[in-house]
Amino acid sequence: MAGFDFPAKNLRPQKSSRRDCSAFKAHETRFSVVLVRTGSFFLLRPVKPKKPEHEYYLQMLQKDTDKPFEFKGQKHYDALGDVVTNYIYDLMVKDFDLDTFNLPLKEDLPEDYDGALAKCFMSKDAYTADKLMLIVQGSGSVRAGQWARSLCINQTLYHGTTLPYMHRARERGYAMIINNPNVNYYVDDKGKMQKIPHSDSPEAQLVYLWRKVVSKCAAKDIVIVAHSYGGVATMHLVADPSTEVDVRDRVRAIAFTDSVHSRMWGFVKMSKKAKRFWGDIARNWTKSDEPLDTDFGIHGGVPTYSAGHEKHEHTSYACMKSVFRFLDERLPPTGDKDGASGEKSAEESKPKTPQKGSKEKLNVADEDAEDNDDEEEKSSQRKTSSRSRSGSSSASSASASSPRKRKSSSSGPDEEKKEEAEEKQADSMKETRSKRHKKSE
Repeated sequence: MAGFDFPAKNLRPQKSSRRDCSAFKAHETRFSVVLVRTGSFFLLRPVKPKKPEHEYYLQMLQKDTDKPFEFKGQKHYDALGDVVTNYIYDLMVKDFDLDTFNLPLKEDLPEDYDGALAKCFMSKDAYTADKLMLIVQGSGSVRAGQWARSLCINQTLYHGTTLPYMHRARERGYAMIINNPNVNYYVDDKGKMQKIPHSDSPEAQLVYLWRKVVSKCAAKDIVIVAHSYGGVATMHLVADPSTEVDVRDRVRAIAFTDSVHSRMWGFVKMSKKAKRFWGDIARNWTKSDEPLDTDFGIHGGVPTYSAGHEKHEHTSYACMKSVFRFLDERLPPTGDKDGASGEKSAEESKPKTPQKGSKEKLNVADEDAEDNDDEEEKSSQRKTSSRSRSGSSSASSASASSPRKRKSSSSGPDEEKKEEAEEKQADSMKETRSKRHKKSE
């Protein structure tokens, strides 16, 4: 592959005064030297992996100085980004044994079409597997397999790619489909920008992908994981008349990482059934400096929680445990074909999903009143959450604020008789006053 120099396999650790690739054990990770045509050389260096998925803790360092990436201009940055994209493509094929396919399909293209195609990925058993995970990226420069290109370059592939999600999905027995939503245009021979048929927007591509590929998969249990603008594309998928029924029949859970679909909520027309379905099975972990899983109520029609990180591009890796805890509750893991058990650790197996997240349903009176319903549910949820956390102190405060109501719920037989006597006495006093008033008239 152009731009790469792969070292020989099974390299042994060698004594070296420099911190280069040869100083690391081969079993820790696959590593390679990244060559950028602008003249800069980088190493993808492993950072002490503790779990199998941590092998993607590959940090990009300048080969000569052993320093992290330094911005030298947009041209240089884009050149490096293209190489990183190709490297991630290569990892998805080699590490996860995925097949590639292009959108739109050949059958839906004119015979003389010579424009660009969107390169997507799928498991070899995607058409026959019982469970399927659909991974949807956000908008911008990211390509298939990436949550945030900036994190891939400035931090590690673990933080910026979908690879850790794919690793956990494989452990749980999912087949996978990864789309490439931002390949929408190409420049023709005359230098004009042209739309790619059936893929001129992330929304259009995802709907087309479902109709042409996902609909033909045998899986009766499907989950969707989407980041950022991928939430908007997923909302269109649920709302589109050509896909709505199939989506409602087979999708068991939708997990968003800082989805921006709430900005479009109210502008995308959904049927009542689609809205109820949307509120029941979808969850969004949004950027916040609040602790992970802090309940923020309903936004954009779905229960929303803190992702545990205040920056948008960091949310996907920051809330990954919570996302899979939610998916596991909706669709228990089964393990992959290679013998991976897919069993959760004792810590992960505990029911740590937020209390409201697993039980809440979005009640919709009609399509036009959705925003008002969201605000009312949000307010009621916060009150309920506050009462449940306050414990005994809450009970005592409730008793002080409404003593009569509290007595009736916890009083004994004697107190009840006393209360009845007081009520009779009050009634008799009212009758007496009424009689006096009539006499005076």
